[in-house]
Amino acid sequence: MSFDKQKELLDALKKKSEKEEEKERKFSFLEESEEKDNIKKFRNRVEENKNLPPFVKTKLIRGFDLIREIFPEIKNRGGMILGGYARYCASPLRNPVMPGDLDIYCQNQEVFDKIKLFLEDNDFKKQFESDNAITYIPNSTKYNYLPDVQLIKALKSGRLVSQGSDEEILSNFDFTITRAAIIDSETILVDKDFIEDETNKKIQIKNIHCPVGSVFRINKYSNKGYLIFPSQVVKLFIDWEGRDQNYRDKLHDFLTDVESGKELSKEEIDQLELLLGGVD
Repeated sequence: MSFDKQKELLDALKKKSEKEEEKERKFSFLEESEEKDNIKKFRNRVEENKNLPPFVKTKLIRGFDLIREIFPEIKNRGGMILGGYARYCASPLRNPVMPGDLDIYCQNQEVFDKIKLFLEDNDFKKQFESDNAITYIPNSTKYNYLPDVQLIKALKSGRLVSQGSDEEILSNFDFTITRAAIIDSETILVDKDFIEDETNKKIQIKNIHCPVGSVFRINKYSNKGYLIFPSQVVKLFIDWEGRDQNYRDKLHDFLTDVESGKELSKEEIDQLELLLGGVD
């Protein structure tokens, strides 16, 4: 190759490199501008959220057809569908995490008894019962398309509150992404931070029944693709430090026994469940 040809080729490569650098600078500027814009929007949303009530209404997007028949039966008896299934119905994500079951909460013991009777009269088979809930499997042709139903007992025990109005119960839930209640076929009541956190699949802790129980639940949601930031994890350490020594010793001993393979009695299991927070 002649000297002139080599020089021509080098000049062409230099011009190409300069154009690519200019393109990269423009792209970098656009990325930086977009990032700054997103940060500004996020800060604005944070400021707006400060002025919102703890819970707001949002649109039900999906999932109501599956519960259309049973929903009025629950609601007319004073029951409520809260938690994972309601989250699924309200999620702004295109492909939200599917719920594992249908959680029914009750205003009081009388409502719990009515719904329990309804479920058993309609051939829902009891699979498991603890101090906090009864799990039923739909066993009749009328409701066999439903997921497992978890009827939560109406309780107020220590830090655990699973009876009262929808807002009272939701206020006791740990994560914003589970703070959701189906109001009707078009409306869901959610935590004011629900949309932001569910959109970003972010775990934000707003209440702690037991820091160790929260770790188990964080692991559960992490396996479903949700993320937690260190500032939220620190809340668990602070809570643990605030617990009395007797509580910490008892929980440590229970967990050590479980890890060693020791068979716990029903009373010990129930006590461990209460220590961990118990209700999903």
